[in-house]
Amino acid sequence: MRNKMMVELYLGETLGWLDVSEDGRQAVADSGGGVVISRTDGYAGTMDLVLASPDGRYAPRNPRSPYFGLLGRNTPIRFGLLEFTDDFQRTVASGWGTGWTSFGAGGTVSPTDSFVSGGQAQHSVPVANAFRTNYYIGRTFRDCEVRFTFDTVVGNGAGAPIEPGNVILRGQSDGTYYLARVELATSGQVLVSLHHSSGQIAGPVAVPGATAAGQPFNVAASVVGDRLAVTVWDPAAGAEPRDWLLTATDTRLSAPGYVGIRSGVAFGNTDTKPVRFFYDNLRVIDRRAHMEVSEWPPRWNRAGTDTWVPLQASGILRRLNQGAKPLDSALYRSLSRAAPSAYWPLEDPAGSLAARSAVDGIPPMTTFGFSRFTAPGTGDPVPAANLPVFGSGDGIPGSGPVVDLAQGGVLQATLPYSPLANWRIEWVMTFPRDKPESVIPIEWRTDGTWAQWQFQVSSFGIIATFGDPATGVNDGSASVAMNLFDGLPHHFRVQSFDVAGVVDARIFVDGLEVDQYATFAGAMTGTGGSVTRVIVNPLEVRQDEAASESMPILGHVAVWNPPGPLTNTYEAMTGHLGELAADRIERLCSEQGVPVAVTRGPDASAPMGAQRPAAFLELLRECADADGGILGEAREQLALTYLCLGTLYNQTPLELDYTHLAPVLEPVDDDDLVRNDVTVSRPDGGSARAVQESGPLSVQPPPRGVGTYDTSVTVNVASDAQLRDQAGWRLHLGTWEEARYPTARVNLAAPLWETAPDLAAHVTAVADGDVIELGGLPEWLPPGPVLSMVRGSVERVDEFERTVEWTWLPAGPYTVGRAGGEPRVCADGSTLAADLAEGATSFQLASTPGNGKWTTDPTDFPLEVRVGGERVTLSAITGTGLTQTATVAARGVNGITRAWPAGTEVDVWVPAVAAL
Repeated sequence: MRNKMMVELYLGETLGWLDVSEDGRQAVADSGGGVVISRTDGYAGTMDLVLASPDGRYAPRNPRSPYFGLLGRNTPIRFGLLEFTDDFQRTVASGWGTGWTSFGAGGTVSPTDSFVSGGQAQHSVPVANAFRTNYYIGRTFRDCEVRFTFDTVVGNGAGAPIEPGNVILRGQSDGTYYLARVELATSGQVLVSLHHSSGQIAGPVAVPGATAAGQPFNVAASVVGDRLAVTVWDPAAGAEPRDWLLTATDTRLSAPGYVGIRSGVAFGNTDTKPVRFFYDNLRVIDRRAHMEVSEWPPRWNRAGTDTWVPLQASGILRRLNQGAKPLDSALYRSLSRAAPSAYWPLEDPAGSLAARSAVDGIPPMTTFGFSRFTAPGTGDPVPAANLPVFGSGDGIPGSGPVVDLAQGGVLQATLPYSPLANWRIEWVMTFPRDKPESVIPIEWRTDGTWAQWQFQVSSFGIIATFGDPATGVNDGSASVAMNLFDGLPHHFRVQSFDVAGVVDARIFVDGLEVDQYATFAGAMTGTGGSVTRVIVNPLEVRQDEAASESMPILGHVAVWNPPGPLTNTYEAMTGHLGELAADRIERLCSEQGVPVAVTRGPDASAPMGAQRPAAFLELLRECADADGGILGEAREQLALTYLCLGTLYNQTPLELDYTHLAPVLEPVDDDDLVRNDVTVSRPDGGSARAVQESGPLSVQPPPRGVGTYDTSVTVNVASDAQLRDQAGWRLHLGTWEEARYPTARVNLAAPLWETAPDLAAHVTAVADGDVIELGGLPEWLPPGPVLSMVRGSVERVDEFERTVEWTWLPAGPYTVGRAGGEPRVCADGSTLAADLAEGATSFQLASTPGNGKWTTDPTDFPLEVRVGGERVTLSAITGTGLTQTATVAARGVNGITRAWPAGTEVDVWVPAVAAL
């Protein structure tokens, strides 16, 4: 069967996605040909292909090229296989023709509500609150992209929306499917949303710049793995956008299913009935890669009769890995995105003479090298407070080094006039432990009724005052009894709102409200104004004064005039300590503008330690390492993917037979993955060690074990309490006793796959992290079935051939115990108490006092056990002591049956292991 290969380049908003398939070398020639796609989890995928380049068509610097100025570094490219097309070039009075079936609801459903005429498939919906649907049942699709053109006889829904071009994906039945919905609203807006048949998943969102006025639209919808996507565009107004408009994840439907088109008219619609819907140019594509081309090397033969460009495109991870600059601190990233009126991070490097402003148009905080005060009685100037020492204040997890006020120094900044009332000011401080001298680390001025606001901290706690700086008289305060001299960072927020002639000003510490300001006479009648000036260390405490020992490190002063939405600054101050790995990956990608699809399992991902100053990709990999999941790339969009560890547990495998594989399958029984002495530590924290003391892969010298294979890793988890489990899980992976099959290959051009289209759909959808169960192994190999997890692949496609070669690791370690699940607690030390003959239907079990006797509860049976290398099904176990009788229901379940001597190890077939 010929592979219909599609190669497209994105060449800007005017041309959009340009089909260059005709230039793709599909067959291997002297200049190359075909497509090779390689993927390894955690690293950038690659795609090698060759484009014929007549007259230097794909030479970026060739001004004769029609694409001159459009080809460049990291040009998006996508590759797929065209699986099904229908241009509806036929006439069918009832239905859409061979391979199509229809159904509907609302009004009288007639077979002629679906028909083909004039080169278009059509739906006729006779009433409001009704729909009509056509499925293509000629074959099923698992991962696919469906695209077509739709049109209506009305510009938009009158009275209520109409729904043209709804795309059905993985349809299992009339009532079970995914749906990409397109809606023409009464306003003319074009809206898209994603649904499971039981309810909405994501959206709706409006198609930017699109207004329905009776013109055709193009729609594309995709499902790959658990990822759904949709986009819509007006081809007369512009080319297809580079990216999907709406994406989401959902795990409810994974089996191959039908694709279809649904047309609907909402309840309350007053358009003339029937409403007609028109469809053409249907394409179903198996999207295999979406990458970027970083270079365009021209090549030609000596005679100059053949010119071509061998391309190696790369996944998005390649580009993300180019920059090694650490990201800004968590606090900076949080506050700079909160649109403050003024913000001074105070993270300036050592030796700085001013504190830079993080808001355009706002001046830096400047330093004082002189004193504003005079000595009492003499009038002589007191010594200056020195210059601030930048980069000296460590210990705020979500920040770089800030200013240590114990070393003296004064900073001040003036804010531009704001005509808007109400304000908020935030900052972060860490006071030294057990040094409770009264100090005023910060002061701000306003143009309201009370111009001076000071924040004093003492052994009592907080005494925050407001008053007139000209007289030095305080008119009121807020006070909080709390110990801040604890050596820990704290976040402070003060905000003021004018409410009916009264100022409502409140203090928050670490995200919690702790007190409200009041005048000494009661209510604060007046106006709060806006913040006009901020002074750090307003009393100019010098390094040589006793009070300096109580001064804090201070940073991240931010002002809002007026207050905007509240920020989660406290969590940012902690470096998002305790944030789940999956949540951190999503947050970091959102902050960086990098699309990501995170698949979560039944268990929460690992709680993370404080976010360190590191490069973006390093932080993502740190999350994946702590959680044990898989960081990868989507193949249908330029996006990252992350599979949480919980999604890898106890998977339903894809079942393949040995005959499905192409030669050659070779097991390996080596020590490459052995790690039997594991130490795990935490940055600035403790460590834990796990050692395999007994068994065939233990640290015991051969032949009782294999000797010591030690390793040490550092994981950024939230607490030392997690380290023991981290070490134990890594030890579990490193001591899994099983032969492994490093690679396996399928040839999808082989005749057997033509008779198994559903299985072929599953095979081509296999991605990193999926589990394959291989059965039917020949007798010279260890008995199966073998469970393997895919951790990489190489796909080769040319005009007639298509192979996929997987990299496998044992999947057995990911079978973990669940309440009521199949895995059972392992029976360490249990053996046969007497010889077991080949045809015996019962045997004696001997258990150890430490592990106890086997279950006799009838509800626990049938029970699968391993006797030596034989799988045996038990129907019952009797006896109350450590020697019990097992009744056999089946011998040789795995194809092995033989006699076993007394002392042979007996265990459950799938021992339960605790999840990480």
